[in-house]
Amino acid sequence: MQRRRVLRLAGIAAVTAVAGCSELSGGSSSEAGSGIARRPSKDAPPRAVLPSPEGGLAITGIRTTGGSVGANAGQLATYEADDGTTFEVAALRMETESDAAALASRIRDQGRFYGMDVAVRHGVFVVVGGTDDDARDRLLTLLSYSEALSRAFIADNDLLAADG
Repeated sequence: MQRRRVLRLAGIAAVTAVAGCSELSGGSSSEAGSGIARRPSKDAPPRAVLPSPEGGLAITGIRTTGGSVGANAGQLATYEADDGTTFEVAALRMETESDAAALASRIRDQGRFYGMDVAVRHGVFVVVGGTDDDARDRLLTLLSYSEALSRAFIADNDLLAADG
């Protein structure tokens, strides 16, 4: 199980590292609506898109990949619940929405992405999450703690959603 976790994190780091680095310009207005997640600002750091730990969750580890700010940056966080269940969540920020869409397409085409169970694109961000336990519903709740995602948005935009 530890090997799977290491491979998962290495794969996510490789995706953002291969993307390269460049400067990002401009910002974006927020979108608000019933059940719709607010659109993250293009210049927000990936850390701002990671879910806030709530309801018996704590961040037990956080790593940076590609960079902590700017395009092609990423933050990988490990969350642990009071019962010992762990969740891995990554927020990856690409230079443009078309770059994020291309990454999202690769993730969708590859199926289960480096052991992740959920992958959602929102603007220039791709947020992925996984858990070693059979706790997908709890993972969806955790992801909905992000200011950039809501449970309804995740349900409508999950690249790895199970068929059926």
